[in-house]
Amino acid sequence: MKPSVRRFFPVAAALATAAAGAAAAFAVVRVSGGAAPSAPPPPPSAPQPAATRAGVLLALAPALAPKAASPGALAARFRLAGTILGASTGGAEEPMAIIDDRELVRQHVATRSEEVVPGVILRAVGPDSATLAGPDGEETLRLSRPAAASRPAPTPGDGAPPAAPASPGRPRSREEAAERFGGREVFPDRWRFERDKVISYYEELRSQPERLLSVFDSMDPVYVEDPDGERRIEGYQVGVEGESDLFLAAGLEEGDIVRSVNSVLMARRDRAEALIAAFVEGRASMFVFEIERKGETKKLVFEIE
Repeated sequence: MKPSVRRFFPVAAALATAAAGAAAAFAVVRVSGGAAPSAPPPPPSAPQPAATRAGVLLALAPALAPKAASPGALAARFRLAGTILGASTGGAEEPMAIIDDRELVRQHVATRSEEVVPGVILRAVGPDSATLAGPDGEETLRLSRPAAASRPAPTPGDGAPPAAPASPGRPRSREEAAERFGGREVFPDRWRFERDKVISYYEELRSQPERLLSVFDSMDPVYVEDPDGERRIEGYQVGVEGESDLFLAAGLEEGDIVRSVNSVLMARRDRAEALIAAFVEGRASMFVFEIERKGETKKLVFEIE
């Protein structure tokens, strides 16, 4: 690895009707239906018994009550998971929205005026809202946090092999590695981590420079040459030389190239430092990594709480 590599790493039942009310409603329907009453009706001036009035009101309540507005087609399919504002390569605001797609069971990271799926466009992004435009008009989604994805453990006798004991200091899976940072998957390719645990780990690395250095050395700048002969950085390639559990928890694999974070191209050291500062100071709680893996582009989303 090149010494210059050491410069970089940015680390979602209605109330039941009373039986007495239902019986009274049935009596009212029989009278209104024209059946001859067994006893003469009371004089018009005579007040109706309280029980009968209550039964009529209970029977009519469902029809008189205002109906709750049902979500439109867009709100029924999509859910807003988070927004990112003020991140762009040139300093101008470029709002982004992270949108869960219940139909495709995937998430979309879109910028304003971009197509989320064919026929659906992201019109506007606010701190806790996003407006989508579809064939039937526009709908605004409000920020929602889904529950953590549950993955029941296999029970003995279901054909699954018994779990092997974990190797000391060596996580066996991304889930196990993420536990160190209070991490859990809340949607495909989106993970939520506990801020206190992440910051505690960061402070631990700062107190042991050689470990922090191994993280920097695990990210190798990728250079390209312009037609005029000038070399520039177009991302950082993963080549783990230390703190493998950190990279495993983040879902980064050997050979991955980190192209951008929150739409900011990873082409300069100061951009990485600005993202780290935003996280440590609590000014950013969601990060979208755009990576290239085996020639394909992929987005990894991290929430910090």
